[in-house]
Amino acid sequence: MSLLSRVANVFRPGRVHAELDEELDFHVEERTRELIDGGMTPREARAAARRQFGNRLRIRESSYDAKALLWLESVLRDIRFSLRMLRKERTVTVAAVLSLSLALGACTAAFSLIDGLILRPLPVPRPHELVQLTYGDAQEHDGFSYAMLERFRQAAGAEVDLFGATLTNGLQGATFQGSENDEHNVRAESLSGNGFDALGVKPAAGRLFTVEDDGAPGGRPVAVLSHAFWLRQFGGASSALGQWMTLGGEQFQIVGVAQEGFTGLQPGNLTDVWVPLATAGGHEVQVWGRMRAGRPLGMTRDELQAAFTDFRKQQDGRKFRDMPLRIRPAATGGASIFRQKFQHPLWILGLISALILAIACSNVANLLIARGAARRREMALRIAIGAGRGRLVQQLLIESGLLAGISCTLGLLFAANAAPLVVAQLGPSGFPAYLDVGVGWRVFGFAVVCAVGTVLAFGLIPALRASGVSPNLALKAEGGKPSGGAGMLRAVLSVQVAFSIAVLFLSGLLVTSFRKLMHVDLGFAKDRVILFDLGGKGPSDAASQRSAGEQLLYRVRAAPGVEAASLSGMALMGGVFGFQMTPSIRLPGRDWEPVRPFYMAVSPGFFQTMQVRLLSGREFVAADATAGEGSAVIVNRAFVRKYFPGQEVLGQRIEKRSDDPRPIGLVIVGVVANTRYNNLWEPFTPTIFTPMLSAGGRSRTTLEVRTSGDSRAMVGPLRQEIEKGNASLKVTAATLQSTRIDDTVIGERLLAVLGGLFAGIALLLVTVGLYGVIRYRAARRRKEVGIRIALGARRPAVLRLVWCDVAVPVVAGLVAGIVGGAVAARFLRTMLYEVKPTDIASLAAPLVCIVLTCAMAAVPPALRAARTDPVKVLRHE
Repeated sequence: MSLLSRVANVFRPGRVHAELDEELDFHVEERTRELIDGGMTPREARAAARRQFGNRLRIRESSYDAKALLWLESVLRDIRFSLRMLRKERTVTVAAVLSLSLALGACTAAFSLIDGLILRPLPVPRPHELVQLTYGDAQEHDGFSYAMLERFRQAAGAEVDLFGATLTNGLQGATFQGSENDEHNVRAESLSGNGFDALGVKPAAGRLFTVEDDGAPGGRPVAVLSHAFWLRQFGGASSALGQWMTLGGEQFQIVGVAQEGFTGLQPGNLTDVWVPLATAGGHEVQVWGRMRAGRPLGMTRDELQAAFTDFRKQQDGRKFRDMPLRIRPAATGGASIFRQKFQHPLWILGLISALILAIACSNVANLLIARGAARRREMALRIAIGAGRGRLVQQLLIESGLLAGISCTLGLLFAANAAPLVVAQLGPSGFPAYLDVGVGWRVFGFAVVCAVGTVLAFGLIPALRASGVSPNLALKAEGGKPSGGAGMLRAVLSVQVAFSIAVLFLSGLLVTSFRKLMHVDLGFAKDRVILFDLGGKGPSDAASQRSAGEQLLYRVRAAPGVEAASLSGMALMGGVFGFQMTPSIRLPGRDWEPVRPFYMAVSPGFFQTMQVRLLSGREFVAADATAGEGSAVIVNRAFVRKYFPGQEVLGQRIEKRSDDPRPIGLVIVGVVANTRYNNLWEPFTPTIFTPMLSAGGRSRTTLEVRTSGDSRAMVGPLRQEIEKGNASLKVTAATLQSTRIDDTVIGERLLAVLGGLFAGIALLLVTVGLYGVIRYRAARRRKEVGIRIALGARRPAVLRLVWCDVAVPVVAGLVAGIVGGAVAARFLRTMLYEVKPTDIASLAAPLVCIVLTCAMAAVPPALRAARTDPVKVLRHE
């Protein structure tokens, strides 16, 4: 009989048994007929035929064994029995499923985030062949010139298919043919003509770039859309091909759509448009490539290093300093801002999730050990009637597997809904992150592995202990020793407390750090301030821009509910997306300073709008914005302390040098208080504020508006006021200053919120686990407690007896947890602000929480034991 038929027969035992009975009846009838022909009476012949065939039941069972897979049938039988046992013990089942599903869901959600941003290869053929070139000593750089890319190509030849890419981390305004007045914010990348071909990306519609698109002087004005953007903007219509779009003031013709699933070279960024690399101008280029199979990496690096060194010698001359060239694997893509910012926090999140899973496993292990001790007589009876130990272990592991399977299913549902919510919090309001965190085969496989691991972690030891019971001892009237399983329960309890205190310790550090971070001195008032990002619809001269800026400020300041308004080249607190201008400066009688200050262009009224204190001197006036040589600047206190310590700074003259090598003279006319420039972490940095009073043109400008009432309600009216007053101005984005600040601490807030949530889960799990252990131990020692009370023991003595039973494992868990938490805290150092793991408060808070939690869990079962009636307990004696 085929294996498939034997498997099918397991699921239809009634039919198989009927067929066997029919076949057996046939043979008996045939033999009866033969005996009748031999001279026997029908009654004698039938009885003789039955005797010759033997035990009918045994024959049917042996025949059934040949027609079905016995081990599969035993598994199905154990599954049915386990479902009945789980349904019978609903309390234990619900507690175990809730604990495990929450822990498995947290771990799976953390893995889906880590996989989507860090681990998952790019969706291209053979991603392990992709490499990226970098250079540098202590700090790694990935920016090269276009000429250097060409030199690399000549040196590599056919051994490495090199291509360049200019990756952007910001949004650009784009308009499309037929809707020129409707501007869209898109993410654009520049790619070599051979880039798509080297990556192995295929077109979903039209064509992709060719070498000819990138080889023409300035490149051909063509563009390729991502599949997601094509669907979002054009609904997947083929009419998009051939249309023209305006991007960054340049026009490009859409010639194709990239394959579905390819979102670019940077995880976290959803690229909308690609343009030829030759159209990117003088931007730095990242150099990528696909290695030829079997090509030694060291040989390729030596050839490229020689070309890199020769080129830099020709360019730098006497200033040349040799730097090592590196070829790093790039199967998972480039280092996007999202990866740089959230790689460490996500690993921390994964660590805490793993600790939560360990707590849940130890909690369920305690429940199963206690339940196994209560089922000792059942196990003994099954052994006495012939069940082998392997058979019992199988049945108990199947019970644990059902718990893990149900929990895994619920955990996947939790992760599928929780992970997208976390992704929505990763990016700032104007620059959202994109990660594919759906439940694919990688996430599903991880969840299954975790589920199998939990079965082995919390199910194997209880199954071995329960199946190893001695029938002679278990079936006695006493039922064995009262202390059976106590050592294992205490050990698992210590592990649970240790993991819990580690989670509380790490979560407490993150929450405390975030709380201190949110109370740092900003140097300005963030409330009731709206930030409008302005973009021009076309080029204009400097005079027109100044006129537009003056008129804009006049109209906005006159609007109802506006207290103050100003313009700036960029807003404060730009976070990792903020652009820092740091030209070098020279003080009178000195050489150019090695430490460069930050520069920020602001209009008159900026310090009043942002409520930055003026310490000395004056603020800007309109005439400062048009001054040439010797124009007025305002510096902050950090600048004075750095460059003019103990000196009078007003009236001092300095020189700055940026892209223009000619020095520009500046005069300091005021000093203001220190302000945070880009984020809450950075120290107060020396800053020079230069005057400006312009809006419009191609340059981006920020309009700050301080309102007297609800800022959110005024965003719409003020936006209309801005755009209707000047046709050359357009609001590209509007946000609150408080939101802008919140965007700079997304990772810290995420860890603090999730850390606090996990700390609560850990406390809940350890409470349930400790309560269950104490209650089980008190119930097992009920007779002993009754005897002690009968002999005169008072209630405090009984309470001490119960509490001391678990005091040692709890204290051992506390010590181990603190040590483990201190070791794990080393990975958090870069995420902590003014918090040290060795601080007394950092250690005391989790200790107090866990001790109070253990006390609350221990009191009810201890009081119940102290109220034991010795007469009822000892009556049967």
